[in-house]
Amino acid sequence: MTRYLPYLSYLLFLFLASVVLCHPVPAVLLPVADFSITPESGTVPLDVKMTDLSKGPHSTWFWTFGDGAFSYSREPGHTYTEPGLYTVSLFISDNEGHTSFKKRYVAAGSSCWTHLGALLSNLFLEPAPSVTRVAIAENQPFQGYSENPPSLHEMQVPPLMQRFLAERYTVTFNQSGLPPGLNWSVVMVNNDGTRLEKISSTPEICFSGISGSYTYSIPLVKFGKKPVNMSAIPSSGPVDVNRGSIDIQFSHFEPSWAGYIAAANITDPRSVVTSVGGSWIVPELSGNTSDMTSVFQWIGIGGFFPGDASSLIQTGTASSLGGLYSMQYNYGWIELLPGYSEPIPSGFVIFPGDIMRAEIHEEKPGTWNISLKDLTRNWQYKRTLLYNSSMDSAEWVLENPSYVGETHDLAHFGVADFGTTSLSTDDNNATIGSVTGPIGSFPGFSITMVYNNTSRAIPSKLSSGGNFTIRGYSAN
Repeated sequence: MTRYLPYLSYLLFLFLASVVLCHPVPAVLLPVADFSITPESGTVPLDVKMTDLSKGPHSTWFWTFGDGAFSYSREPGHTYTEPGLYTVSLFISDNEGHTSFKKRYVAAGSSCWTHLGALLSNLFLEPAPSVTRVAIAENQPFQGYSENPPSLHEMQVPPLMQRFLAERYTVTFNQSGLPPGLNWSVVMVNNDGTRLEKISSTPEICFSGISGSYTYSIPLVKFGKKPVNMSAIPSSGPVDVNRGSIDIQFSHFEPSWAGYIAAANITDPRSVVTSVGGSWIVPELSGNTSDMTSVFQWIGIGGFFPGDASSLIQTGTASSLGGLYSMQYNYGWIELLPGYSEPIPSGFVIFPGDIMRAEIHEEKPGTWNISLKDLTRNWQYKRTLLYNSSMDSAEWVLENPSYVGETHDLAHFGVADFGTTSLSTDDNNATIGSVTGPIGSFPGFSITMVYNNTSRAIPSKLSSGGNFTIRGYSAN
């Protein structure tokens, strides 16, 4: 019997090996992006709704709508206000870093050819296959993010779809919007898991001589004793060798503000802002709704940095549309937080298209002169008030306001103009410390309105004179 033991051991080994080798291995489920658009075409303003039809595990979504707007929601709505054929893109990702990408088209307008183009494109466009990537956990602050993130400031778009590239190439990332002196970084991950990272305080980061298919990710930039976060737009994406360069715009996300902030020192705020001035055009609102929609435009001092919310002095205009007859009405106001806004007397009439000029100036410590002018109708309202402001920031803001805790929907305002060379020579300016000049004379940054995980208002870049526009986007 002993002499057969080696053979029995060998047979037992073969049996166990066959059990292990033949045991079915569970298939790895990968995400496959897909969605529908309802409706796919129509006349402007065109309200559309996205429905996520993606298969496989996925926990993050990033949508672009072809007109500059974006969303992190699972099934966002969007309104197109200009005719055209728009590309809607969906990027999805699971918690393991697998990603997938899908495009469809929306035709906004009355052209039958435009409608036909959308129909044919959506009929024949197939979902891109899922591509496996190694997750960059340390650069995904909201890994596993769902419909209710803890904070908008923690959002980062997950790694997106990859493309197969040439063997050797160079890609350059060019950022704008980040205050000077702050470090930012780019993380690149290859399809084989190779990870590259560069950090810089200059506007440019370059990767040269690389090969393979890469995804890039740009982490949040956090700074200051009163912490502020800056998000990159876009913060992740595929690296395309055919582009050679990728432009990144940094902005601070807020749920109800869009515009610009300036300060003496953004990392260590100082109470040295003594005046602010701004010009804007009152927008003509569109839409036909019984529900009230509103938009405020204003300038202010203080109140931005964390802990300063109750130290803001401001003046501006309010424009609202809705009610029984869906009419627009406008009025001027002054507000000293934490108090409520106080309308100026009704005799100071404001109409859409009017050019407004506002100024807030510290006469002496604790005493402020406030002026609101309608340059089109040639009137001026003045007040002198006592107030203790933090005086550590100057603001030029378009706001989706709230009334006693209730937020109205943002009105359809199209494009809001904050200062143009045709308005005045000192459109958007401030005195901070001993320096008086336009917004760009001081450290500062832009604010993008992101509400319910969807962009609602995005400011343009500043002109040399401190002027800018804000483009509004409507969700539904």
